[in-house]
Amino acid sequence: MAVLIHGAASFGAHDRLRCNQCSGGSMHVMRRSPHPDLGAKYELQMLVCDACEFERLRSVDSEGVEVGPPLKLADQVKRERR
Repeated sequence: MAVLIHGAASFGAHDRLRCNQCSGGSMHVMRRSPHPDLGAKYELQMLVCDACEFERLRSVDSEGVEVGPPLKLADQVKRERR
């Protein structure tokens, strides 16, 4: 069970975004990590679409606001189902 700490930074971890690829799906955060270039006050997040399984990266600040230019991901394609 997760414990929420009042006032803790969420980094937009529960955001649901419209898919850039299929426009019909909802993207959610699949993976989160501290940003390798911007430091601990920023996160690098991998999002995946529920409908078409498209993946994309984004950089966000502690409020969940995207920062910097859109990130390019070499494997920003549909994931193969296993």
